[in-house]
Amino acid sequence: MLLRLATPRHANTLDRLPALIQAGVRCFHLETEEESRAVELLERHAETGDMDLRLWSAASGVDEDRVHTPLLESLRGLRHRPKEELWVFLEPDPWLKDPLARRELREQTALPAGPTVVVVSPEPLERRLQAVVTPVTLPLPTDAELAAVVVATFAAWTGARPVAWRDNTQIERLARASVGLGEVQAAQALRFALAECGDEFDEVLRHIREHKGSMLDSGGALARVSPVPPDEIGGLRPLKHWIVQRALSLRPEAQRAGIPRPKGLLLVGVQGCGKSLAARACGHLLGLPILRLDVGALFSSALGSSERNLHSVITVCERMAPVVLWLDEIDKSMPMTNSAASDGGTSARLMASLLTWMQDRAQTVFVVATANNIARIPPELIRRGRLDETFFIGLPDAAARVEILDVHLRKVPERSLGSLPPLQDSFAAFASVVEGAHGWSGAEIEAAVTEARLLAFADGRPVASSDLRDAVAATVPMSRSHAESIHALLEWAEARARLA
Repeated sequence: MLLRLATPRHANTLDRLPALIQAGVRCFHLETEEESRAVELLERHAETGDMDLRLWSAASGVDEDRVHTPLLESLRGLRHRPKEELWVFLEPDPWLKDPLARRELREQTALPAGPTVVVVSPEPLERRLQAVVTPVTLPLPTDAELAAVVVATFAAWTGARPVAWRDNTQIERLARASVGLGEVQAAQALRFALAECGDEFDEVLRHIREHKGSMLDSGGALARVSPVPPDEIGGLRPLKHWIVQRALSLRPEAQRAGIPRPKGLLLVGVQGCGKSLAARACGHLLGLPILRLDVGALFSSALGSSERNLHSVITVCERMAPVVLWLDEIDKSMPMTNSAASDGGTSARLMASLLTWMQDRAQTVFVVATANNIARIPPELIRRGRLDETFFIGLPDAAARVEILDVHLRKVPERSLGSLPPLQDSFAAFASVVEGAHGWSGAEIEAAVTEARLLAFADGRPVASSDLRDAVAATVPMSRSHAESIHALLEWAEARARLA
């Protein structure tokens, strides 16, 4: 099964409906949750094409006459209707399970004349109909349409406190923050933000941005993660500088200067050396939200479900754009040579579809892929066009180890507690311990600090540098326990990646 991407280059969007009808296409399927907006746009197309629009609903009848007409009877009646009619069937999916109704719809698509049929439903049609019914997509609301939604929501707002701000600039910013949502969703998001934040404009804007992702369904494969300030990551100065430069290309003036938007990067390195933190720092430095993709959640035993899950993920990412998409430990998701035998080739097809989207994506989705085993990474993933650069994150040097110590000994506790817990010795005494901890990773330094704090807490006193020294002495770092694999990774990075 081939994956239909979220925004294919030649998508049959609803604005192409008149041309498709003129070309002889007789039956369409519009998959959308925005039923009322879809009907409104179809009414405009009918007026433009001088066609009568008829509306069928199981609950409301035909044209809301409240007389229930079975779907099969309505479809059969179309054979005797004039050609210049547009029949819209709202959510007929349960009745299309009837073999006779399904067959009638199939034969309707083959008739040389007669009304045009549009099936509007929130779910995909069953596979037997997908081959004969032409899909059309409902375009997302434009900035101007979203601005109109903002204005209408303000006009109808009956909250406890009136909103004092609603100038054009603020309306435009709220509309821009709602990009990717449908009109109903955008109105709900604004009402929710107003109810939570009142007349604090910046808080309302932040609320919409933070909660937008939860309104888009990705099948549980995407999770919103918090960005990490770069000063909470020790070392990695070249990588931080590179990301700051790429952030400049997101500015409108950079677009006017012809500078392309950044694609993303691959972070390869030793386990525990900060790849995940660096991925989260990308969101902070770029000023974008971060979505983490759980590749394992894409897979489903039902035929075609895995591909549909990926389609949903891509749709959410593009509707959330600009956004950072974090592909964590992507090397574990790469298909093995026996994947075709173990899963029918699903993993290979998913990865091929993901790579195709990464090459062709038009929206600003900055992809950050992290990996430990470079041998599992195919060259087609890291070639230019899909990603901009590959960085290697190795074991920190002495200066970086001191910075990492500072993060976990002072910065993180002070941020979470509001004040710095007492230290028995000067920071320089603690720093001298990690300066001598050659081959230690950032995760191992963090664990040693935790161990030292526990030792001191058990004795009822402030943590001392001797506690940290004891914790370091009791640990065998990975650089010694897995020396061969780390050495091989370092040899690979010397010629094939930039040092972070």
